[in-house]
Amino acid sequence: MLDLEQHADPVTTAQADDYTRLPVVPAGTFIAPLQRPAGLGADWLESRQRGYTREEHAVWNTLYERLLALLPGRACDEYLQGLEQLGLGQNGVPSLECINQTLMRLSGWRVVPVPMLIPDHVFFFHLANRRFPAGNFIRDANSLDYIQAPDVFHDVMGHVPLLADSVFADYMQAYGRAGWRALRYNRLKALSALYWYTVEFG
Repeated sequence: MLDLEQHADPVTTAQADDYTRLPVVPAGTFIAPLQRPAGLGADWLESRQRGYTREEHAVWNTLYERLLALLPGRACDEYLQGLEQLGLGQNGVPSLECINQTLMRLSGWRVVPVPMLIPDHVFFFHLANRRFPAGNFIRDANSLDYIQAPDVFHDVMGHVPLLADSVFADYMQAYGRAGWRALRYNRLKALSALYWYTVEFG
């Protein structure tokens, strides 16, 4: 049997369990060519949640009403419970700070604002530290059905309620930590694809 540890990069292996630092990306590893906005650090985090206009809050409310009509018979009990515990509703784009006050108490997770889709190794770094990156923007009224980049509605309503469940919260952190091992074997792209077709799209 092939011993994968023997084929791992020695630098990243030594640092593999230090989840407080961004992982070292070995040479030759595929990383999506995303341009980091000026002024942001290597973690891609924005300093605070942006303010939203009246029109943008209305988009949230419309999306929420549509989602609520689809949930019966489709959403699991854990999701519905998290939705109620976090107080997510039709009151405009919610404050991430308010969400985090409850979420930290329930599972030790936080939601953090990012400007756009972020690189996979950075995304998994945040998951490993119980931080869920959420788009710091919302789609416009002409793109209600689908947008390519995940916005605040997708991230908060699609993912965050389940983070209130301790089992799922631990699973997501474990997935983030697996990112370090995937990098070690140049399998980050494969791990990202698995995430995309399970957690993201189901």
